[in-house]
Amino acid sequence: MKLGECVYCGELGNTKDHIPASFYRSVLSPYHYPFHEVVACRECNCAIGGKPLHTLAERQLWIRFYWARKVEKLKPLKPWTNAELMTLRPTLRRKLRRKLNIEGKLRRRYTFSQR
Repeated sequence: MKLGECVYCGELGNTKDHIPASFYRSVLSPYHYPFHEVVACRECNCAIGGKPLHTLAERQLWIRFYWARKVEKLKPLKPWTNAELMTLRPTLRRKLRRKLNIEGKLRRRYTFSQR
């Protein structure tokens, strides 16, 4: 499968999202809900899972709420300068940088999903 941008969050997409979900295709008519496949990242695809969201618009709306909840749960960290980071022990410095990277990635995904 060709990699591309996740249609939900903008990260690197590495899975196909079936719209509507493959599970529902046997009971839904293609006349009411056309069948599509879009590129999605694993986290967005798993977050949607088998929910009865039959259109791309419904799925994008649900993902907006998903990322909004994740961002709300973040405990914001104060901005650290490199000089401050260098005063920390290496293990704590790595943990803090990892947390800052995760926070930045969540905020980027949330911002992308809000457009």
